[in-house]
Amino acid sequence: MQGKVFTTGRNFFACGIVAVCTLLVGAHVARASVSITEVMYDLKGSDTDREWVEIYNDGSEDVNLTDWRFAEIEAGKQHTFLAYPESGDTILQAGAYAVVADKPDMFLADWPGFSGKIFDSSFSLKQSGETLSVRNPDGVDVDTVSYDPAVGGGGDGTSLQKSDGQWIAALPTPGATNATEGYKPPADQSDSSSTNSSGTSSGASASGTASGGTQKDISAKIDLGSVADTKTIVVGADTLFVGKAFGFDGTPMIAPRYSWTFGDGGTKEGEQVLYHYRYPGTYVVVLNVSSGKYTAAARVRLNVIAADVSIASTGTGADSFIELKNGSSYEIDLSWWRIHDGNSFFTIPKGTIILPKSTIMLPSENTGFLIGASDMLELLYPNGEIAQTYTHASSASTPPAIPVKSSAPVVPVVSVSRNVGSLAQDAVRSAPKPAVDATATTSGNLAEVIAPLNDAASAGGIGKWLFAVAGLSFVSIAAVTIGRRKETVETAADEYEILE
Repeated sequence: MQGKVFTTGRNFFACGIVAVCTLLVGAHVARASVSITEVMYDLKGSDTDREWVEIYNDGSEDVNLTDWRFAEIEAGKQHTFLAYPESGDTILQAGAYAVVADKPDMFLADWPGFSGKIFDSSFSLKQSGETLSVRNPDGVDVDTVSYDPAVGGGGDGTSLQKSDGQWIAALPTPGATNATEGYKPPADQSDSSSTNSSGTSSGASASGTASGGTQKDISAKIDLGSVADTKTIVVGADTLFVGKAFGFDGTPMIAPRYSWTFGDGGTKEGEQVLYHYRYPGTYVVVLNVSSGKYTAAARVRLNVIAADVSIASTGTGADSFIELKNGSSYEIDLSWWRIHDGNSFFTIPKGTIILPKSTIMLPSENTGFLIGASDMLELLYPNGEIAQTYTHASSASTPPAIPVKSSAPVVPVVSVSRNVGSLAQDAVRSAPKPAVDATATTSGNLAEVIAPLNDAASAGGIGKWLFAVAGLSFVSIAAVTIGRRKETVETAADEYEILE
């Protein structure tokens, strides 16, 4: 019976250890900051050296991937993350995407307008599917995914993307937010090589006549996301421009060319691009889409305003918070703005809107910041430039104690003078009584009174200003004392009769 009880206890203890370990591992995984969000394993045509994987830092701190690994589980292989170009770094910023490419040069040939972060890594993805993971320096797989060709992405121009925790097949979005809905290419899409183009564009579409005499149109559209309603953006803040192209039957086109001009001399290429303006104004953004001999264009007018977003106040300690203020008359999208407390970053989530002339509060349980009384915070645009530097101690909401200015001597000096005066009075009382010269004046004895004080004070290292104040105080006291003694002597002479 005792043995059975011991065995049961041992099993219970073992189960407890397993449970604790499971919780610890779960907690570790919950803190994972790098995840796999998109897999392009089978490109249209030959995919040799053209495969790539997208990763995302969903943590609040930048991650250096130098000692991290990209692993192919079944194959038992792991690969390093190398900077591309070689002069770059291996830092994946908080809230940022990056593409891990088998051959970065080949990737850029497919995506000439891509301007995001690229890591060079040597791998070959199986078209039949496999399990991939991102492994931290401790050898722990912080994110593991198994892609399945049954979901899609098999040579039809789509990639596999993580959307709301599920994997879908959609048009590729390297380095940008994934699609929210799946896309299935049409079974029979017309080949632009079989048509003759008029070579002109009209508004948002261009048309041509197929060999059968049927009129064909393609069209383009600019998607501004949350900015679409106001068409107002802030100087210095990156805005995501998404191009859309539609074929003859109105369905999305596969891999057309997207060319952007932004009205301030800037240009970019790519289906999704980030762009920011340096100066306020009204700008016209033009998107040109081309596929074979067909072209289409779309345009949108943007109002670019000066940044008027700032940190208005902060709480400290257990009541830490950050109050952001929008001083403009427009609502502003704060997606991907960042706050830096000197040690770590907090990336404001996508879709965070601050209304005109309004404030929002970011509590410490969301930012992870424990703010000190004199901590300095930086409010950063999405592109990393500093919008504001803020120190809690200098904020208007918690002003530092400032002494009130007046014409009277400041308190410390008065206090010191009073003490010196008391010492002087004690010295006068205990000193031998000298003969009093009725003709002596205070001004006549000034140098003799101040000199000893200066000498004594110099020996103690007190400043000259203190000597002067103490000396004047002593002189005043001495003058009063002498005056009283003189009055006493004169009174005594009147009261007594001198006998011969």
